[in-house]
Amino acid sequence: MRYEVHVAAHGEAEASRFELELDEPLSGGDLIRQLSMVYRVKRVQQLGPSESGEFDAVVEAVWVAGPAQAEYG
Repeated sequence: MRYEVHVAAHGEAEASRFELELDEPLSGGDLIRQLSMVYRVKRVQQLGPSESGEFDAVVEAVWVAGPAQAEYG
């Protein structure tokens, strides 16, 4: 599945987005590891054929941990 991941702003960091392709489907509570960062999935919105474009779903996620963690400790 191909996902467009939207990460909510945290601390002083702005909201961001990235693309992700996985063999297994994501669901709320799952953890995503991307470039040494860890995010928790809040919600997955499946996209229908008329709205999908290049993605199967849009994921709303929050930052959990990663290199920027030291800034917020």
